[in-house]
Amino acid sequence: MYIFLGACKEGFKARCRPVIGLDGCHLKSPYEGQLLSAVGLDANNMTWVIAYAQVEMEPKDSWIWFSQLLVKDIELANQYGFTFISDKHKGLVEAFEEVVPNCDHRFCARHLSTNFSLV
Repeated sequence: MYIFLGACKEGFKARCRPVIGLDGCHLKSPYEGQLLSAVGLDANNMTWVIAYAQVEMEPKDSWIWFSQLLVKDIELANQYGFTFISDKHKGLVEAFEEVVPNCDHRFCARHLSTNFSLV
């Protein structure tokens, strides 16, 4: 299930920076699976929800599906000038290379720091 509201699109295109954060989390409820989300940053550094989806699992196929719908919905035609930020979810890097090869992809420093402290 993919949710994208027109008001979120208009607000994102009018007032947000060209930075999109992507993340996923496990759902611990009767609705098992993963919740994938895309958020932007407005001029006050506040998060702006762009889209979210519930998927059964979070491998490359789910990220490709979510990214394709997101790119189509926000009308990201030339893909230049946008930066995507994420942690290193399984399959996410490969999905980006396939769906948005011309966009920058950066990793969240907080998540990288947490991963280093676990090693």
